[in-house]
Amino acid sequence: MGTAKGRHDRASGRASVAPDASCARFRRLVVVSCLCAALLPAIAVADSSKGMTEESPSARSAAEARAQPSLRLFRVWLTAFNSGDRTRYAKFLGRNFPSRAPLLSQEMAFRDYTGGLTLRRVLHLSAMRVSGWVQERDSDQFARFELTVSAGTPRKILSLDLFAIPRPAAFPIARLTESEAIAGVEALLRKRAATDRFSGAALLGKGGRVLSADAYGQADRERAIPNTLETRFRIGSMNKMFTAVATLQLVEAGRLALDDPVGKHLVGYPNKDVATKVTVRHLLTHTGGTGDIFGPEYDRNRLNLREHSDYLKLYGSRPPGFEPGSRFEYSNYGFVLLGAIVEAVTGGSYYDYVRENVFRPAGMTSTDSLPESEEVPNRSIGYMRPYPGAESLQPNTDLLPWRGTAAGGGYSTVGDLLRFADALTSHELLSPGGTEQLLAGKIKLGNGLGYAFGFVDERNENGEGWVGHGGGFPGMNGDLRIYPKSGYVVAVLANLDPPAAQRISDYLDPRLPLTSSSSRGAVVGAVGVDAAGTSFYLAPDATQKACPAGSVAARIDGKRVCLNAGNRCKRTYDRQYHAYGFHCHTGRLTRDDVFSRKVDVGGFRLAITCRGTGSPTVVLESGAGWGASAWYRLEPRLAKTTQVCSYDRAGLGGSDERRPPRPVPAARVVEELHLLLTRARIAPPYILGGWSLGGFFNRLYAKRYPSEVIGLVGVDGTPIGLPGNEYLKPPGQPPVDLIGGLGLPDSYYLAAAGDELAAAPDLGTRPLVLLTHGRADGAPAGFEVLWVKWQKEVARLSTSSILVRAENAGHGIQLDAPDLTAEAFRLVITAARTSAPLPACAASALSRLGGTCLDPASP
Repeated sequence: MGTAKGRHDRASGRASVAPDASCARFRRLVVVSCLCAALLPAIAVADSSKGMTEESPSARSAAEARAQPSLRLFRVWLTAFNSGDRTRYAKFLGRNFPSRAPLLSQEMAFRDYTGGLTLRRVLHLSAMRVSGWVQERDSDQFARFELTVSAGTPRKILSLDLFAIPRPAAFPIARLTESEAIAGVEALLRKRAATDRFSGAALLGKGGRVLSADAYGQADRERAIPNTLETRFRIGSMNKMFTAVATLQLVEAGRLALDDPVGKHLVGYPNKDVATKVTVRHLLTHTGGTGDIFGPEYDRNRLNLREHSDYLKLYGSRPPGFEPGSRFEYSNYGFVLLGAIVEAVTGGSYYDYVRENVFRPAGMTSTDSLPESEEVPNRSIGYMRPYPGAESLQPNTDLLPWRGTAAGGGYSTVGDLLRFADALTSHELLSPGGTEQLLAGKIKLGNGLGYAFGFVDERNENGEGWVGHGGGFPGMNGDLRIYPKSGYVVAVLANLDPPAAQRISDYLDPRLPLTSSSSRGAVVGAVGVDAAGTSFYLAPDATQKACPAGSVAARIDGKRVCLNAGNRCKRTYDRQYHAYGFHCHTGRLTRDDVFSRKVDVGGFRLAITCRGTGSPTVVLESGAGWGASAWYRLEPRLAKTTQVCSYDRAGLGGSDERRPPRPVPAARVVEELHLLLTRARIAPPYILGGWSLGGFFNRLYAKRYPSEVIGLVGVDGTPIGLPGNEYLKPPGQPPVDLIGGLGLPDSYYLAAAGDELAAAPDLGTRPLVLLTHGRADGAPAGFEVLWVKWQKEVARLSTSSILVRAENAGHGIQLDAPDLTAEAFRLVITAARTSAPLPACAASALSRLGGTCLDPASP
């Protein structure tokens, strides 16, 4: 909860950055353990070279440079400091730097914080003074050091100062590819977790999809409960982003104005200068002089401060610390005042307002600020070092406020922070103009950083960079960085002291690609969408031959076309283009970057993408000849409540073809999917969603890997594997064993797998919802009767099932009726999470969304 200062603590010699204000003046012994700014990297107040008289050591002989007492003592100090050996370092200080000896604990805490220092360049060298650049071993952070020594012998160190500086241009960090950045940050997380320097969760997303996400360490060390992606971590000042959004929402609604004085809404506010001179704009930008909330008064009243009004009673008579609007000074109390203003304007609770108007629209089901006395599932315990240099950790329970406020102290998950970023940048929370007003930097903090309304703006003149906010407190640290231009989102939360989380986001910031690049392969579909949004069928082999390599065969407005990035397009048909992996922007087609990774499953790679976070994971299977884009209308809805993953089978869309392309046994599909999920580290349990042929593959997966599957949704699923195999051998028709053929990359022999399922069809008590089409879409006479009969037989395979006819949908129900399909998944997710049976179909919302309940028990 504070800005980072570039001034370094002369007393301790460490590159001090002002901690989150909640720890800055919280407990004196705890202060130094915070060490790092909650907001962002250090802001230097002095350039590393301006005003310096440099005497380059390159002009001297190496031997002469090494002989200088100042450099020799600096190197000896650096070796002792880097050793991390408390006894050795104490002995060095006693002999060579006695004025620093009383600060041994702080020095060792700084050593732990930095991982040690590396000398990168000497800038000035004389017998009694040396200056230069060092870099933290544990991060990319540079500092300028200045050391002076005594004139007499034996030489003693008189002073050693370190000043945080921006990374010098002489030491650039190369941008990485997306896959390289992911590999690098995952390796860093594993390394830091192994040494107990990171405990928490980290997520990298782009365009609403999760590129990398994992959890490390323990949420409760006493009970050995591990952190997961569902763990709720306290987030410190990150709540300020939510408060700023809520404030701007009320501004857009005309219920509040940015230049309204505090007293207009907080009638009778005790201090007249605050009431009349401090405005909402001042509060949002920390320029009102309203001060902090932490200190001796807070310590005495910590458990009695339960509502925003309690803080106003305690601090309301305090005058501004400076003329409002004249300068920036981080103020937690200013955001407490904003919370009180939200309550005054709405007539309700601040917590209720952000819950209904920020969290709910964004799908943030795991974010809140409930009191610490209430049991909150999956809420982690924060672990801090009780004093500088302490080797053991202890819970931060005795330092926590009674509950979080509009200034900070709530809790969230990395998945919820991704959802917040997506909702914000897609203008679901504010208008486009309101969003830009929220995020655009207004107060220059130096070195490219600006403070906006509750957000830091680190974008350059080209729009490259991030917006977001961090949070810190003893035993907790978090950071959210949103990159509007490239689409990346970095969310890191930790239940350790700062800068545990920000080390991770700091690593990614200079390494992520500056722009988004496409990795989507061609999608040749068997089912598309016509201008009215209804389903139709293609002949994939015929259209594929008509398109050159690299193009995508499609049917747009009833016409067969070949799609390529850069082609002219009409926005009228954007929904149709989307089904094939394209968007129509400014009259030209651009590819969607759908797949986050490709995973080798035995000589070829399958493409998979995941969105959202949460358990269980929904895994989506598609029909014959059709890839993951069949689910494009459903994935964003499901991702608001849990993790959802879709993939392309071999030869489809972004996946590689088998070599050589040929029909394979259907069982091979589920074996490949199992290998894909395992190697992609997408852990069970799973809810399987299958459209058309995918419905059959899902039941086969549940048969092969029963412990991994806790629910299923069939979307007009192919009913292979019924007792008697009626679908493969319908009355009066020749047997069907092969779906597809050698001309298709998506071809399977079905009979053996069908017989396997027919011999053991039971799905037990797993919740199962089946959707069947309501429009025939040209099916032969008599087929509809058989189809419904078979769907009822599939429904009877589970003792907890629902069968619904989608009245206004053809075979592609997920495309024609996405609301109905999403509700089917919601019912199964809820039942699976609570281990409860599905409700009666009539008691659900399915009929209200265009479905007709069918009785599976009827003939």
